[in-house]
Amino acid sequence: MALDSYLAAHNLALVPKQSSYRAIVTRSPVPKGSVIIKSPPLCSFPTSSVADSICNHCFNSQVSRLTPCATSSSSSSHSLMRCSRCKSAFYCSVQCQRKAWNLHHKWLCDGMVITDNTNGDYEMLRRVCLVIGGIAKKEYLTDYDVLYETFSGLMDHKSDYSQDILEYFNQVATVVLNDLSSIKNFNKSNLTTDDLVNYLCIFGCNNFTVHDNQIFSVGEGTYPVGSLFNHSCYPNAVVMYHGNVQIVKAIEDLSSNDEVMISYIDTANTKSTRQQLLTAKYYFDCKCIRCNGNIKDVDHLLAPASSTMPTALLLELSTRQRTLLSPLLPSLFIIPISIPPTLLQSLLSQPHTPLALLSQHLSDLLRNEQWDIAAGIGYRILAIYVLCYPRYHPMIGLHMYTMAKCFWNSTSDGRTAVEEAVKLSASARAVLEVSYKDCGEINWDVINAIDDLSRMASKELNT
Repeated sequence: MALDSYLAAHNLALVPKQSSYRAIVTRSPVPKGSVIIKSPPLCSFPTSSVADSICNHCFNSQVSRLTPCATSSSSSSHSLMRCSRCKSAFYCSVQCQRKAWNLHHKWLCDGMVITDNTNGDYEMLRRVCLVIGGIAKKEYLTDYDVLYETFSGLMDHKSDYSQDILEYFNQVATVVLNDLSSIKNFNKSNLTTDDLVNYLCIFGCNNFTVHDNQIFSVGEGTYPVGSLFNHSCYPNAVVMYHGNVQIVKAIEDLSSNDEVMISYIDTANTKSTRQQLLTAKYYFDCKCIRCNGNIKDVDHLLAPASSTMPTALLLELSTRQRTLLSPLLPSLFIIPISIPPTLLQSLLSQPHTPLALLSQHLSDLLRNEQWDIAAGIGYRILAIYVLCYPRYHPMIGLHMYTMAKCFWNSTSDGRTAVEEAVKLSASARAVLEVSYKDCGEINWDVINAIDDLSRMASKELNT
């Protein structure tokens, strides 16, 4: 089978697992920070909010007319090229425009003008049907045999969907099948409405949200190989993207025959919220270490509070977390993963504000350039992040980089603030290097920005 050979080439294997039907395991040790596997999408498309700012084919936003796509190392940037017919699709290069034309845009271009393109279900189904139906030129699609074999074997959970959703899927399938039936030779594919409904069911519980180097959503993709990895609320791997290529990175050292597990959802939620999200979309109850193990006490910190906390008290409590965390930063990411007992006790013994409100508060402070207060709030959020995310999760690294910028821009604390900026920059780099290394130039740009900040802060300390 094409899939078995594909996985074996990456030192992986698909094995039976009673609780989840199947699992992906390693066939050799995988050091932390290693690329476990890279895989292309069967189909993908950018979200409408960013459709005019990234390439419709490769999702690249760093445009170059000299090199073909997101793997470019050229720094020569220009405006995205827009399709002259529909004026709705944008491309970073002639090469990407040609690939998109031969995969889907040749047949969807005119329709995009008169058909609602903001509904992802319609768009994904059209593109997948063109590929599976034999209309798209498969030489422009990487590893098609592997992708099709894997996609065909994914669970659709059709019996778990409500009747209302299935009726909606049937409506979408009918419209798409009617749209595509006018394409020459499409009817030879023998695709039926039931086939398309099954595809939509697969999308619903298998598709991925594609994110950029700041973990902001930029698109949706059908990644059959990525869908084989099981979920954990405390994963040992993370999903990254170089353009629209999916990359699974190890964030822990893995031994031979270890199962590789990723997160399907943002795990900075209580157990009950996580279970609701997983049951509603993926139709399973999670039994991972975070849900059943000793880490579940952290959920108390994520639960809604009965009232919001005054800013003065919040800053006082944040200062306590800074006192606990700041001395730990140099060694926090080289020691075995464990919960610092004093940090957990400190958080559990104090009044709390929900993480969602803390995050919103921080965003407001950053927008208003209130760096001093933001730096203090940032430490309280970091304390919770360290407890609920794996140690080398990119969310921790990106948050520490944000904090480093806050301390660098701070107008109080003088030299102490600059020292904090240096310390946080080093810790942010240690975390993000694990998940961003070997994930392309666009992701590495974040590391370069951290290095720039670290150099400036270090230079100021030495003057």
